[in-house]
Amino acid sequence: YHKNDNKNLEIFNQFLTKNIPLVLIDKYIENMPISYVVPDNYNGARELCNYAIEAGHDRIGFFSVTDFSGVCSLRERYMGYAMSMNDHGKEVNLDDVLIGDRRKDFYCEGMKNDGDYLRHAVKKLYKSGTTAIICQNDWVAVELYSVCEELGISVPDDMCIMGFDNMDELNNMHGGDKIITVEQDFYEIGVRAGETILKEIRGEEKGIRDVVPVKLITRDY
Repeated sequence: YHKNDNKNLEIFNQFLTKNIPLVLIDKYIENMPISYVVPDNYNGARELCNYAIEAGHDRIGFFSVTDFSGVCSLRERYMGYAMSMNDHGKEVNLDDVLIGDRRKDFYCEGMKNDGDYLRHAVKKLYKSGTTAIICQNDWVAVELYSVCEELGISVPDDMCIMGFDNMDELNNMHGGDKIITVEQDFYEIGVRAGETILKEIRGEEKGIRDVVPVKLITRDY
């Protein structure tokens, strides 16, 4: 489970040149013949956006505190969101997309920390007419829920907050039961990773690309 796509590339290359079996989980390295087992990030985000559009939301934002440059999973989630918008005849409004370092463009004089930024960003999105936000994961979604609560923006009545992972802790966190999310089958990913490494060890197959389906998790309000 590596940090990002670009870190430790030389170490991965040593595994390849020394013919050491290696399987990556959650993320993969583009243009390197390394086996991986990953969730279907693209279709997961696409389903989230489909859900929001079918629920009547017109302006849908995308929020990530992490930059996409070194994380293929986030790039795929964004592409799934963008494709859903396109499928429904909607254009992605870049003012509704806040990603990594681009957030700095939205900092204002007097902001002292990320909390100040989040309040400013959510307020700006809401005032512009954005009524649904897809977040990079559940942790960020819960943060945005707390900010909405602080600003008097009702979730889900005024703002639909969506995450990714359906982590075990979500329903025990304040506001977690209000988050629409996508469930990754972590157990199945582990099983398939184990099967894949055994195939590598036995020399049966290399460069395996395994994408595990995800499941949309909605809420009964």
